[in-house]
Amino acid sequence: ILQTVFGGEGWRYGDPQKKEPDLFFGEISIELTLACDRNTTENYIRKIKAGVYTTEDAEAEQLRFIDESIFDKTTRIYSVDGVNLCVICTIAMQDWVSDYYGSVTHFIVDWRRQQYFEDLRSKYINSGKFSNIYILFPDLCASWWLFDLKTESRKIICLTDEQINSGKYPYVMIKKCREKLIDDGVLL
Repeated sequence: ILQTVFGGEGWRYGDPQKKEPDLFFGEISIELTLACDRNTTENYIRKIKAGVYTTEDAEAEQLRFIDESIFDKTTRIYSVDGVNLCVICTIAMQDWVSDYYGSVTHFIVDWRRQQYFEDLRSKYINSGKFSNIYILFPDLCASWWLFDLKTESRKIICLTDEQINSGKYPYVMIKKCREKLIDDGVLL
């Protein structure tokens, strides 16, 4: 997914022995982290797999997972300057992308996320801890959304049928939609 965003050429894995971040895309260095709770025995990913995950407020829970993940990375010391952090979320946050910027309901729906992102910019980007923070999360239609906190922009990465069929790209899709695509012969 990140190759699609930053370009597919010239990337390499970082060397943890040299205190490098996880990935390099040319001169762009990226540390990866998974937004999840840190409870190792009963975390929400295990609950999702078991079919017993429930929450009263998915957004609040996702924000807490992002906080914990970012905080864990702030303790690391890197051998390079200008490290970008990419937080990979596993909960589809449809409310974050379902409203158009500037619409009547935009500020009602997005105020919490916008304030949260502003707090992250202040704490981690403006302070110089990270050059930028990207928030990456799936939607329900085999696509990924990337929020760029530094530029305050967002981008959708739509997976092609070939990418989905290859099995190399993670995605989320509403089961009924996937079954229809299989019935239509689009997906294998």
